[in-house]
Amino acid sequence: MSNRDISNSWVDSYPFLLYLPKWLQWFRYEPERMRGRDTRVYLGLLNDVRERMKKGTIMPSVASRAHEKNRHWCLNDVEIAYALSAPWQAGVSSTVAIYHMFIMAMLLHPDVMRKAQKELDSVVGSERQPEFDDMQLLPYTQAVMKETLRWRPTVPLGVPHSNTCDDVYNGMFIPKGSRIHANVYAMAHDAETFPDPDMFQPERFLDGKTPTFTAGFGFGRRMCPGMHIAMNSLSILFARTLWAFDVRSPLDEFGKPILPDKDSMDGYLSIQPHQLSYHLVPREANVPTVVRAEAVRAEEELVSWM
Repeated sequence: MSNRDISNSWVDSYPFLLYLPKWLQWFRYEPERMRGRDTRVYLGLLNDVRERMKKGTIMPSVASRAHEKNRHWCLNDVEIAYALSAPWQAGVSSTVAIYHMFIMAMLLHPDVMRKAQKELDSVVGSERQPEFDDMQLLPYTQAVMKETLRWRPTVPLGVPHSNTCDDVYNGMFIPKGSRIHANVYAMAHDAETFPDPDMFQPERFLDGKTPTFTAGFGFGRRMCPGMHIAMNSLSILFARTLWAFDVRSPLDEFGKPILPDKDSMDGYLSIQPHQLSYHLVPREANVPTVVRAEAVRAEEELVSWM
């Protein structure tokens, strides 16, 4: 993600570079290589859907419905393949980045981790993993997810936009075609909305008065359409991690925890903690058995869709 961001940032910041001879446009090499790889993968998946539709072995899905409706849309193979891949493209890397922010928060704030684990133990018990139906009974765990999104937004300056016409904002003239960033990090650390903004405090979301921070998902027409899916997925991911594991730091030669630097990040447009090291230690002896059983069940369900 960071390599792609950096490559794109050159031409986004300096559009005149596109007037260079193509062989001098060094910023194209890596994105074009990655696009070629992505295109091969997505077309392969699209062709697999077609084959299973011919055999009558495919389950109803977005992909099969899109293939049927394409007779009206008239998209070519590459266009429909990329359209179907959009949720995956947008969700995988961003989820990993947010998860690493969560892990960093747990390493730096073990008291928060223990409080969430106490809630999980009370509601879920030790014989099964948390399910989506449990989440409404886990307000503190939900608050941990919300505070992670606020405390360290993974897209701190937002996705760049461009205005389609001249505009004036607070007396400032913004000419058409300007590159505009929403300072998501500044919004997330506005002390009027979020007192003590540098502190990781899930409790701020428990009274129902503090608004859930959603600026990281964008704004207006370009707002992430999968925001609610993402938040539900993160909630269950965080809950299952804390139900199963203690998040621990590695130790130095003197036996002291090596804690991450909360301000050291990798990436440009999208960021995540730099060289994050941690251990996930099972909390109970039965955790490996329960997790493996859930993995088998999930794989069986996945196979039913193949």
